Formats: sequence, C-alpha cells, structure tokens
Amino acid sequence: MMRVVALAVFSLALLGMARSARVTCAASPAFARFEYADADFLFTAPLKSTNGTEYGTVTLAVNVRQNVNCFAATFRTRTAAIGLLRLRVGIFGALEDAPTGKDRFTRRKRVAKVGEAVTVTKAGLNICPSSIIVDDPFLCCQRPNLDLYATALISTGSKVLRVYMRSADADPSCRTPNPGKPFRQVCTLPVTCLQN
Repeated sequence: MMRVVALAVFSLALLGMARSARVTCAASPAFARFEYADADFLFTAPLKSTNGTEYGTVTLAVNVRQNVNCFAATFRTRTAAIGLLRLRVGIFGALEDAPTGKDRFTRRKRVAKVGEAVTVTKAGLNICPSSIIVDDPFLCCQRPNLDLYATALISTGSKVLRVYMRSADADPSCRTPNPGKPFRQVCTLPVTCLQN
C-alpha cells in the first residue's frame, strides 16, 4: 500500500513538473498586446455534430485587458432548446507536433452538469497568453500563426452530445490533422504583436 501511495505522489509530481515546463506565449513580452493581423477579422465557425448537424457557433475575438490581451471564445446554441454543458478550447503556436488528442484543449469550462435542466445558450471563456503553448516564445509573434481547436458538450433535452468547430470545407484557414476523424478541425488565427 505504501509503494502505491509513493508511486502516485511521484507520478503527480512528474505531471506537475511537465505542466510547469510548458512554454507559453506569456514568455514573450511583445505578445501581451497581440491583435488580429487583419483588422476586419473576427473568427466565427459553426458547431456541428459528427454527422454534420449544426447546433450553434463559436466566435473568437480579442479581449483587451489592462495588462494583457486575451482571446475571448463565445459559444452560442441555435435555439433555447439546446443548452451548453461544457466548453473546451485550445490555442497553440508553431508546434512541431500539434496535439490531436485530449491534450489539444488548454482551457475548459463547465457550464452545467449532465442531467441538469440546461438553460444556458451562450457562454464563453478567455484564453490568455499563459494558456497558449508554443515550442519557442519568439514564434508567438511570427508565422506560422496560432492554431485553434474548439468543442462543446451540449444537451438537446433528449440527448447529450459533443459538437465540434467545423468551418466550410473550402475555408483555407482550417484543416483536419487526423484524416480518421474528419469532424475534428484546427483553424489558423492570423495574429500580430503590437510594438510598444
């Protein structure tokens, strides 16, 4: 029993060290005041189930705060009969091996518990530089641009299902990293860093 507890504590310590060793855009002072490269750019994509049914949208904007800019992701359902349960967003920059599993989400938010009567049709979360993982912080302000993943767990009243950000197939800013899971997309965010 003692060995199991010691092994569990050691494993948690290693996990904590691995998470703290991640490099994020917070290490790039210039990124504190990033903005979209195109002033007219506002990212919006539909949220669809694996069979292509659209249940809502996810919109990304730049949230200007006192000390640092953050992305603000807003999830909306199409009707009041569809409720939001959980939100997940991941933003990465210039990674050699972009994640394709559960680790592609760096921010999560629970809006309601599964089984509760869900009435929330709009909810959001912020993704600040400390949540944007990169191989090199210098690349936060350089090309290639940031990659966005987004998904939500929703309730339709009769069922609970996962919906994914899924832009038009012709959209050149979005791609499917795993051909075996075509409903999982990653989209590119054109950002630039402000001088001073």
